[in-house]
Amino acid sequence: MFNRVPLATLFALLVIALLAGCANTRGGAAAHPFWPKPPDPARFIYESVIRTELDIVHETKGDAFRNTVAGSNPRAAQAFMKPYDVAARNGRILVSDSGGEVVHLFDVPQGQMFRIGRGDKGKLQQPSGVTIDTQGNLYVADVKGKYVNMYNPVGHFVRTFGSKELFAKPADVAVSKSGDRIYVVDLGGIDSDKHRVTTFDPEGKVLFTFGKHGNSPGDFHLASHIDIGPDDNVYVLDAGNFRVQVFDRDGKYLRSWGKVGVDIGDLARPRGLALDTEGNVYVTDGTFGNFQIFNPQGELLLWIGNTGQDNKPGQYGLPAGIAVDETNHVYVVDQLHTKVEVLRRLNQEESDRLAKNLPLNTRTKGPALSLSTSKAPAPVGGTLAPTPAPTPTPANASP
Repeated sequence: MFNRVPLATLFALLVIALLAGCANTRGGAAAHPFWPKPPDPARFIYESVIRTELDIVHETKGDAFRNTVAGSNPRAAQAFMKPYDVAARNGRILVSDSGGEVVHLFDVPQGQMFRIGRGDKGKLQQPSGVTIDTQGNLYVADVKGKYVNMYNPVGHFVRTFGSKELFAKPADVAVSKSGDRIYVVDLGGIDSDKHRVTTFDPEGKVLFTFGKHGNSPGDFHLASHIDIGPDDNVYVLDAGNFRVQVFDRDGKYLRSWGKVGVDIGDLARPRGLALDTEGNVYVTDGTFGNFQIFNPQGELLLWIGNTGQDNKPGQYGLPAGIAVDETNHVYVVDQLHTKVEVLRRLNQEESDRLAKNLPLNTRTKGPALSLSTSKAPAPVGGTLAPTPAPTPTPANASP
């Protein structure tokens, strides 16, 4: 028999639910953490977190009422088992789940989530790095299957790049802006000499490879992530050598930066790489529990986040993949807290309002603040310094 709930109690619960919803719509410093803190101008603000399909679906007042009465919150249900990497473009967010043997495609405009990689064609074994090209096609590197799968924008399998003979551990994939080249970085492994990048044409033909196992300029040791800059240069996170390396589109070495250490700007356990539309480079670090932002020349601009077990915004237990979309939203995978956290670059008006402790009542339009600086960059970021580790740990880039 069901227990009867008094009407007055139901009304009170509904009011509480609605007030909670209103509290989240005003914004401002209290509702949405931002970075860095005054006196530095705020440049990024926390927007949301993604754990399940319901996190991208608008909840009506009726839904809120029913959830409150039922005493359950469907948003608490986890979609991920072990999220690893993320890509985002045009409101579509692709997250690899190495524990679930699938990738999750969150289509925000449609308010739906799709799981890809379970069919007979295009089946995934241990998905790792992901990307979305300018046409909306999806690419997934499979570190266990030793191939890269391509799917069309609705998730139908198209083709495979590479094979067990070609790859040791394909860790990540990137596509040139024109779509004429697909770059796959091979993690290699301790017992392999395939520490390199393999470049394909759109039909899957190998064009060339570059890199070899080592620590000299242009060499790789456990390289884990790859991305393309707005200048069409290729950026590789050479995780085992604690550095970022830059190549032109033909694989010619240009420059590199980074060193192992526990100071701000160092790399202790780099685990993800992404570039924004200005060419700034975002690198997550599992030891620091944050991501650091460098300009294209490798100068530190700022850092965001810190380690923590409380699962609060900007607090990462084990950050992994990271992505920046064309609207300057930043997506950060946290494997420990099984979430994808979403931050946004602020525009000048929003930054000024936060400096005056005024709420962000509406989403104002305007260009985002530039991260460039005319003077020597200062390490301005989260409210706490990165937590140093006694000894830097070589990145274990496997999902």
